[in-house]
Amino acid sequence: GKGHGQYRMITQDEFLPECNTDSSVVVHFCHESFERCKIMDEHLKQLCVQYLECKFVRILAEKAPFFVEKLQVRTLPTLLVFKQGKLVDRLTGFQGLTPDSVDIHNTDKAKEDQFETWRLAKWIADHTGAFQYRGPVGEERESMME
Repeated sequence: GKGHGQYRMITQDEFLPECNTDSSVVVHFCHESFERCKIMDEHLKQLCVQYLECKFVRILAEKAPFFVEKLQVRTLPTLLVFKQGKLVDRLTGFQGLTPDSVDIHNTDKAKEDQFETWRLAKWIADHTGAFQYRGPVGEERESMME
């Protein structure tokens, strides 16, 4: 299918045609210069190659004001997951992905934004069923086995 296996930028005009398909679609509402959006991009670039049954796209929030408003995107990054054209769930920021965001002694802000790609894959699979979670791959699997 069109766009599977790659992580593409789409425009506001492409949004509906991209999401109104039979497959599951993960849409990253992002901002070019936000550090957290760049981090999310890196993870999604890996996932699009692992989970070919799902489409992964990104859209610049400031260039898609209609959908930002309609879908109430308030924080960037926000991931919206669509199945057969219906919004099934959303991930705001890195909610539930970073290991210990409640640790009050954690003064290292950069560390807060670090999470493994498999955590994101598992969140999407568990919350939306967009694809079947297949576990960590490559280096991640090795680090879990240690």
